Amino acid sequence: MQPMPSIMTRRVRDAPPLSWACAVGLAVCVCLPPSAGAAPHDHGTAQVQIALQGEQLTLLLQLPQDSLVGFEHAPRTSAQRQAMADALGRLRNAADLIQPESAAQCRLTRAEVKDPHAIRADGAGGGADHADVEAEIGFRCARAEQLRTLGIGLLETFPRLKRVQAVVATPQGQRKFTLRRPARELKLPR
Repeated sequence: MQPMPSIMTRRVRDAPPLSWACAVGLAVCVCLPPSAGAAPHDHGTAQVQIALQGEQLTLLLQLPQDSLVGFEHAPRTSAQRQAMADALGRLRNAADLIQPESAAQCRLTRAEVKDPHAIRADGAGGGADHADVEAEIGFRCARAEQLRTLGIGLLETFPRLKRVQAVVATPQGQRKFTLRRPARELKLPR
């Protein structure tokens, strides 16, 4: 039985071709599943992939569940179920976690969060030993050319996170960042 592709892998495979080379590089080099050479599951480290194309700003997040709630197994107690629901709720409220520069006039258009323990309609899922929470966050930026910085509030929201590793692709280039407290802002390639 083959593992279900992650949100990140599906989005790259199912997405229409991008018009600029750095986004293709981001998709090929960063969005591959762990078995294809991407970064391994690392407690305390969030992986964030950011792409800006036209007015669309898209962020793909992969966070170890342990770094969000302190355990990786499916919630067993009411306290664990509540902790998981709270963490997923904070990720769905993406406008509090991700703050594009105000001059870019960005509006949140989607915040999809995948519960690693959710049972799919076909009965699969729900049993990961090293669970990762995945999220896709999208913005439409009316003045995308003004987007020079991006606030990332993951470290403040989830204290168990120690660092955020980000790859950013814009039409002007691609950059890799590592954020550690107290840093919370990425400067986009210009």
